[in-house]
Amino acid sequence: MGHFIVIEGVDGTGKSTTAHLLAAKLGAVYYQTPPAMFKEVRSVFRNMDNAWGNFYFYLSTLAVAAREIQTLLSNSDVICDRYSFSTQAYHEISLQQSLHTSISHLDLLKPDLTVLLRADRVIRHERLIQRSSAHSFELDIDYQEQVQARMIRLLEEESTHFLTLDTGAATVEEIVQQILGKLNSLQLESSLSR
Repeated sequence: MGHFIVIEGVDGTGKSTTAHLLAAKLGAVYYQTPPAMFKEVRSVFRNMDNAWGNFYFYLSTLAVAAREIQTLLSNSDVICDRYSFSTQAYHEISLQQSLHTSISHLDLLKPDLTVLLRADRVIRHERLIQRSSAHSFELDIDYQEQVQARMIRLLEEESTHFLTLDTGAATVEEIVQQILGKLNSLQLESSLSR
């Protein structure tokens, strides 16, 4: 059974860049949520002014992602670009309430390691402006700050193995090396506890 590593963070922190490089270094499968089958309908939900509809859409994508990742893990390590903490944090801020119960009912696959990427708001904003596909909520720095703070709290409350890294202060190569170091220490801990 492979290792399941999740890269989380708000928009503009370098999740996809980091996840791609980490997957390449480990010879792992890169997996992005929402799953490919949802990409076309995603824009419909993004453009709806219905926060609950949006939440239920992303919740269903998590259920499918967990199933697909479980299958992939039988043959390989999986590096996942966003997972449950992103979904929960973004929607808890949008809906102004805890969604832990809704997400916990899915009984999702738990990551072996969750990496939360952070970056200064100015750096994130500059990165997002360069994207031609940035949505208004991605450019709302105050909203993104609230989501980032919520992600940190969720990880501290619910995750046993997580790492927080600042992508504004290091190159993507340095970030990946820090993740690999954490993975090595977790594997050492695991072998010592047997």
